Amino acid sequence: MSIYEVGPFHLRAERLALTCRGKAVPIGRKVVETLLGLVEAGGPVSKEDLMERVWPHSFVEESNLAQNVYVLRKTFREYGGTEPIETIPGYGYRLTVAALRAPEHTAILRPARRRLRPAWIAIALFAIATIPAVLALSAGSFRQRAEPPALSAEGARFYALGRYYWNLRSAAGVQKSVAYFARVIDRDPESPLGYVGMADANVTIGDYCYGTHRPSVYFARAHAFAVKAVSLDPLSAPAHATLGLVALHQGQSAAATADLRRAIALDPSYAAAHEWYGIALARQNNVREGWQQLRLAAQLDPLSVATMTWLSRLAGQKRRFADAANYREEATDMSPEVARRRSPPGHPTWASIENLEHGTPTASGRPAYSGYETLSVPRSRAAAGRAGSSVLGNSGSSHQE
Repeated sequence: MSIYEVGPFHLRAERLALTCRGKAVPIGRKVVETLLGLVEAGGPVSKEDLMERVWPHSFVEESNLAQNVYVLRKTFREYGGTEPIETIPGYGYRLTVAALRAPEHTAILRPARRRLRPAWIAIALFAIATIPAVLALSAGSFRQRAEPPALSAEGARFYALGRYYWNLRSAAGVQKSVAYFARVIDRDPESPLGYVGMADANVTIGDYCYGTHRPSVYFARAHAFAVKAVSLDPLSAPAHATLGLVALHQGQSAAATADLRRAIALDPSYAAAHEWYGIALARQNNVREGWQQLRLAAQLDPLSVATMTWLSRLAGQKRRFADAANYREEATDMSPEVARRRSPPGHPTWASIENLEHGTPTASGRPAYSGYETLSVPRSRAAAGRAGSSVLGNSGSSHQE
């Protein structure tokens, strides 16, 4: 029986069983077979080869394989392992953790019916005695950073409301999201989430041309907020994803790809990172991989207007016109104002102040801007409303990426 040690797990090839410290890991057989395919490949393996191995003589989409990879990454994280799988854009995947063939006697580490020999009893007792020390060392290696404070109950409610309105991508929705994210910062200034939300809102203002300044003004502000979020939590997947999106808008393709891939590695379940990575790939003419990333983003967040809109666009490019119409209909149902818009030929309300001195978050974390817009943290509901209004100005134009 072939048994492999893969990170914290034992993989039994013939049984397609995965165990950790003698206990079965509850994941599907197809997921285990995907891991086995990566282990036995010994290096990069194409998606086509993996799919043929896991689903022989069957027609399945790449999203099925992407979902298996996502489950494996999530499982490794839950059991204290390192990032196990690297995505090779346009090709496939590669296992990044060591996979060693275990000794054959590893198969009887589970409870046996036969009487154990004294030597085995001694080995088992020694192993049990050393487990606490091993676990303590493992915990220390994976918890070297201080976890950022969780949002308060009120802050969490403001953040959820901000995300809801931001996800609509409408001018009014983004305006409300700015007000709520500002209140998150006011309530929980040490949490990165409020700054990430404010960064995403500013990217949307620039992307859709909702403001009264040129888009580069809002992208610069989004970058400042995202940098602040990273300073509070260097392993914040949303913050790295937003940095990647800003870099994408600024034409820095390599930096965008690196930040978005890092965000996905930090949190494979963060839908926005997959959406923006899919857009980046599509802009690099890798429509196939971009399509898969957007499909995965839609699975993780089926209420994303932007994801549905992009899927509609790529489906049209792939001449899947029925799918394009379906995705467009879903986006329209969720946010008619955004889904029915077309890109404007120009933005008449842009002020000729491209060289405006962009503010950055101060040492206290509070952003300080010069000029006409001030994103100071409001102290009341009325102040929050004024902050949202000042960011958006009175422009009604939009830019659909």
